[in-house]
Amino acid sequence: MRNLAFLVFLTLFWSTQLTANTPPKLPTQEAISKAIEQMQAPEKPQTEKDSELKDIYNKTLTFLRLAATEQEQVKVLKRQIDSAPNDLTKLQTEFDTLQIPSDTTLLEKYRHLPVEELRKVLDSRLEDITELQNQLARIANQITQIRARPEKDQATLSKNQERLKEVNSEISLLDVESSATDLKLKEQKKIQLQAEANALQQQDARLTLEIRSSSTLLDLETARQRLLSQKLKLLEQEVLSLQTIIDFKRRAASEQAVATASRLNRTTSSKALLQNQAALNMELSQQLLSISDKLSLLSSKSTDVRTQLNSLSNISQSVRQQSLLLGENQVLAKMLRKNLRTLPNLQIDSKIPELIAQIRLQKFQFDQKRQTLSSPDTRVEELIALSDEPASYNTQDKKELLRLMTNRQKLLEDLSEVSGTLLSTATSLDIDQQSLVSQSRELSATLEERLFWMASNQSLGIDWILALPETLWNQLMTIPWDGILLALVETINENWLISTFIIALSLLLRTRRRMFMALQRTLTRKMGNVRHDTLTLTPLAIVLSILQVMPLPVLMGFSGVALRSATGVSIGVTNLGSALIITSFAWLLLSLAIKIHRPHDIAVTHFRWPPKQCRQVQALLIRLRYVMVPLLLAVSLANDQPTDLNQDILGMTLLMLGSLLQGWILFSLMRASSNLFGSKFLHVLLTLSLVLIAFAQLILTASGYYYTALQLQFQLAGTLYMVGAAVMLQALVIRSLNVAERRLAFTRALKKRAASKEGESVEEPNLDLATVNQQSLRLLNALMIVGLFIGLFWFWKELFSLLNVLDNVTLWELAPDQEDGKPFAVKLSHLLLSLIALATSFILARNLPGLLEVTLLSRMKLRAGSSYAITTLLSYTISCVGFITALSLLGASWAKLQWLIAALGIGIGIGLQEIVANFVAGLIILFERPVRIGDTITLGELHGEVTRIRIRSTTVTDWDHKEVIIPNKILIGEKLINWSLTNTIVRIILPFQVAHGTDPKLVHKILHQAAAENPRIVSQPDTLVLLMEYGNSALNYELRTFVTHVDDRLPVRDQINARVQELFREHGVTIAHPKQDLFLYQQDLRSPGANNA
Repeated sequence: MRNLAFLVFLTLFWSTQLTANTPPKLPTQEAISKAIEQMQAPEKPQTEKDSELKDIYNKTLTFLRLAATEQEQVKVLKRQIDSAPNDLTKLQTEFDTLQIPSDTTLLEKYRHLPVEELRKVLDSRLEDITELQNQLARIANQITQIRARPEKDQATLSKNQERLKEVNSEISLLDVESSATDLKLKEQKKIQLQAEANALQQQDARLTLEIRSSSTLLDLETARQRLLSQKLKLLEQEVLSLQTIIDFKRRAASEQAVATASRLNRTTSSKALLQNQAALNMELSQQLLSISDKLSLLSSKSTDVRTQLNSLSNISQSVRQQSLLLGENQVLAKMLRKNLRTLPNLQIDSKIPELIAQIRLQKFQFDQKRQTLSSPDTRVEELIALSDEPASYNTQDKKELLRLMTNRQKLLEDLSEVSGTLLSTATSLDIDQQSLVSQSRELSATLEERLFWMASNQSLGIDWILALPETLWNQLMTIPWDGILLALVETINENWLISTFIIALSLLLRTRRRMFMALQRTLTRKMGNVRHDTLTLTPLAIVLSILQVMPLPVLMGFSGVALRSATGVSIGVTNLGSALIITSFAWLLLSLAIKIHRPHDIAVTHFRWPPKQCRQVQALLIRLRYVMVPLLLAVSLANDQPTDLNQDILGMTLLMLGSLLQGWILFSLMRASSNLFGSKFLHVLLTLSLVLIAFAQLILTASGYYYTALQLQFQLAGTLYMVGAAVMLQALVIRSLNVAERRLAFTRALKKRAASKEGESVEEPNLDLATVNQQSLRLLNALMIVGLFIGLFWFWKELFSLLNVLDNVTLWELAPDQEDGKPFAVKLSHLLLSLIALATSFILARNLPGLLEVTLLSRMKLRAGSSYAITTLLSYTISCVGFITALSLLGASWAKLQWLIAALGIGIGIGLQEIVANFVAGLIILFERPVRIGDTITLGELHGEVTRIRIRSTTVTDWDHKEVIIPNKILIGEKLINWSLTNTIVRIILPFQVAHGTDPKLVHKILHQAAAENPRIVSQPDTLVLLMEYGNSALNYELRTFVTHVDDRLPVRDQINARVQELFREHGVTIAHPKQDLFLYQQDLRSPGANNA
């Protein structure tokens, strides 16, 4: 009841206020909070209407709090604005009174303090520097926020005005409604809308005040930033002075120890023991001095590294805050570019870990020596006892020796202490260096990735094109032409000796150009002559070509170096020097490519490229040079300029026009060239990629992604360099193969000629040079393709951060292997790497076995078919490894695949058993080798030679040169005759029949003679001539002999039969012919009925 009475009271109150036509007076936060608490009473059930009313109360309370917060911010802002003039005056006064003391003043201030106290002061100042850097980072973020505030506040004001209109419309609709059932709900809804309108008005008041006061607040924060920067300079100078004093005091102490040791050395007795101990003390004092110098150096490095580390931390924090405050816009892109340029240049000492190990060892040795000197008196007695003449040492000698031991004990204590300090300093420096490197790389990669995918300027429209002539002229007028020329002249004058040498070198190369051309023609005349053509001719010709095109690039590069090293010049002049160095390299490479493609030059005479194609490529390369070199100059200047990229009208214009021309020239160049590495697919893919990148630069620049287009131009130039280098390398290797082939053929010809003169026969291995070169070229192309893809991937991945981008795209997730494991998310990068693994394994499976056979197996003494078995199994192994790798990259582990493999095994066993049987039989053939390539076999009615063995079937070429495909299962399961499995010698039997009465000894002699004269008949086993039987009309003899190969059976039969016939004719041996006795019977053919007739 109390809750209901309170609601009625609120309703009546607001009804009275509304009827009075006065500005609404909103309830307080306490009243709304009390109403919400009363609605949450446990004894009262909540209806749907109560829930809706409670939601309205919560929203009203939120708007009331927002309005109160905005009012408080307005009060704070007004106080800042009111106190701004006084604050600016105070800051200016403090800045004017803050003077950086001189080094002498600081040295005089701290020189009386001991080293331990100085270290404490130094640590305190370093902490102050860190705090000041953090404050400067916060102020920099505040300045960034103030500068971006007017634009953001104006956008928020526009949104608020639109919302206010909607709120007023909703309030008007509520006033028009006359439903009495929802009167209370309507009134509370109206209060909510009025509270929202009030919050929006309060926010608009705050935003309007921020916009008006932005310049004042910006001046105030800038003054604070300047004051803090001045304080930071003072602290840095104080730290430098403190470090100098500490180093000086340490060195002074070390020098004092050296002086003490030297004095003791001079006053020591002439006895050998005393002299040796004094010398050891002198050596320890020198070590103390050296370690003190190292400590000073490492302390200075540690201070610098910590400063850089703090700077990186501040930049990283600034980037995060700027991203949250500004969002993805051009202002943030400008700030990120500024942060990227302000990253410190890292100078990492890579010898620190090795130095730490040495210091640890030295400290251990010093501590060991200290233990031996724990009692100097005892040590003196031990030394005297170990000497040659202990009795010769008197009391004075013992005192002098004790003084040396006491001094050594002090030296070892100092060495141990300084070594410990050096060890801790080096360890801290090593940790800071590692952290510095990791943070710098991470921050640099983050900035570059974000800049690449972020618009750096406004998109270009009609207004930009109309204003182009004026803006171009204004930018050209702002270029310091006189400053550039003056800086170049001054640098040349300051370094006149080097300048004279460079200019003289360029003139010398230019005047000696004809001599270089003559030398190159001399090398060309040696081409084709086997005796003079060597592998070094082409590299020498390339070097001569480089010398011919070097003069202009040398002058450009030297001018760039001179502008970069000039002092007291603007950053634009320095950037021009860097750009000239980059363009000089591009001019050199493109000029070299043009020179190589000239008529009768290296491309035609050495590489045997078509002259017509070379002329076309040369003309296109000339056009590309005059487009690409100015484009790289403009891009290099734009990428390094500190100003806003939106103001670089000249660079954007040149990039868009140059990209358009560059894309067309590249398309024509690739179309006029042969297929890259013999692959049409690669050629088309690379052509499309280069052209699309060139045209993409035009589109990106016009769309506002000017920074992205600049990076793409650098990558495009590097890609062209890489492709050109790959083409040149391939041409050099092919040229080497051709030279080696001609030399090998020439060597073989000389051997055959020498053998023919001596009447001997030379057995050469049956190695087809053309086939070898074809296989080598195929493998070379495959290796070049793989290498080019790897190089391009490595070259592009840093700029694009491709793996990071692909890792953000999840394709699917796999269930974990264990119950408590995490699911494996398959990214787009995993799919790409899987496809690369499959493609790489496919290429290697096709080409690597051929390379192995040409380079290794052909040199080994293997049995027939062994090399084929090795290469086949290697091919299948590579394919399996690539397939398994691809599956593992996609998260398909054995635990996930075992059931699938088991199911596939059952299915294969049932439905594909014939294929599996042939597959297993193929493996048996490859391992056991009952049949090999080149074997002559007989399988049923089939006779032929095995020409190919695959994993499923074997190819046999019969005597009619028909290729018969036999499943491997048949070769293993059926009876097979292999005529050349272990021995190729085959027996043949030739029957002969001679007339009765012929002398058997003569027949034996003739048949043995015919067999002995035939070169294809082997001497072992022996040839046999046998009288087999007495025939009806002849004596039957058999000649049983053996030939080297089954292919020799028919030719030997023909030759033996012909020769035996000649010998029989010469010796009058009659060849018996078969006789047949015929008995004729006469029969009466008349019919029986005739007699009766």
